[in-house]
Amino acid sequence: KFIDELKAKGMQVNEVDKEAFRKAVKPVWDRFEKEHPGWIELARSSQNN
Repeated sequence: KFIDELKAKGMQVNEVDKEAFRKAVKPVWDRFEKEHPGWIELARSSQNN
């Protein structure tokens, strides 16, 4: 709703193809998980707090 109000006032909002982004960054996540085991779970748990 808030975004719609901003768009109505002329703000340009870029829509993201989330699935394409996930696919593009997966190799990076995989490499970091090998180099730093457990970091993905730590990052995800911090998002929930």
